[in-house]
Amino acid sequence: MDFEKLTSKSKELIQDVINLAAKEKHQYISPEHLLKSLLEDRQIIDLILKSGGSLSQIRRETDAELAKIPAVSGQSVQSMMSQDFTRVMMEAEKLADKANDKYVTLERILQALSMTDGTKAHAVLSNGGVNPVKLNQAINEYRKGRLADSETAEDNFEEVVCRRHYRQGQRGQTGSGCRPRS
Repeated sequence: MDFEKLTSKSKELIQDVINLAAKEKHQYISPEHLLKSLLEDRQIIDLILKSGGSLSQIRRETDAELAKIPAVSGQSVQSMMSQDFTRVMMEAEKLADKANDKYVTLERILQALSMTDGTKAHAVLSNGGVNPVKLNQAINEYRKGRLADSETAEDNFEEVVCRRHYRQGQRGQTGSGCRPRS
């Protein structure tokens, strides 16, 4: 896994995941930490909904899975990446390469979670109704053929989406993910 291939948002996500694991005093960083942190992103929520997922069920099951992870005691918990976490991140990198992206975006990480069998996060997404084929279609619709060719590619994707919403009179409306223009 090459951290230099992560977009700025993906790097922020990894930092959030590390902080979450440390806060919960979890020894290992898991795909469930990744999913919990991804569920804070508006675009990820939209992709989950468009792929048939039940956000409330996914949030509930993610929280339940995280609650099952034992906390370790001690003053300073140093969390390490689990094998499953590394497997998911490597799958995200493969998905990005397959899509001709130079950088790994948040949506590719979500896609990897939905496709990496054997993890609790995969089971949560599957049980929550996320269909990997529909998720890929939703990602392609969101991307409109644009590639992640820079560390800030996701900012460019969102700006294009917001411009489209603005033209359609939706900018600033609930669910558009865009701020109203001042």
